Amino acid sequence: AKMLLLAGAFRCLRQAAVVAAFLSVKNPFQQSPNQSGGGRSQDSSRKKIGKDYFNKGYASDHLTMLQAYVEWRRAAKAGHADDFCDEQGLSPETMDMAHMMANQFTNLMVDAGY
Repeated sequence: AKMLLLAGAFRCLRQAAVVAAFLSVKNPFQQSPNQSGGGRSQDSSRKKIGKDYFNKGYASDHLTMLQAYVEWRRAAKAGHADDFCDEQGLSPETMDMAHMMANQFTNLMVDAGY
């Protein structure tokens, strides 16, 4: 709650709501059957997927999940969210749940005047 209040003051409410939503749901990153331990592939020439794909040098799991959310929403607006989740090793159910929770958090804060 305190994070959302501060986010309203710093004008980053939506991003903080997404982080808060992911703290309330399970990890959206899935390990596919052909992956070995933690999403890191043995062969460096293979395409990165999952957490490794979304980690853009951040030293934060929260920012990595925020990046995954932003890219997932972009894919959803283009009409291929489920394909994106399959390609990137994300759980579509978890992403939908986090989206709904982020919307609820944002609406509560806006309705309260923040």
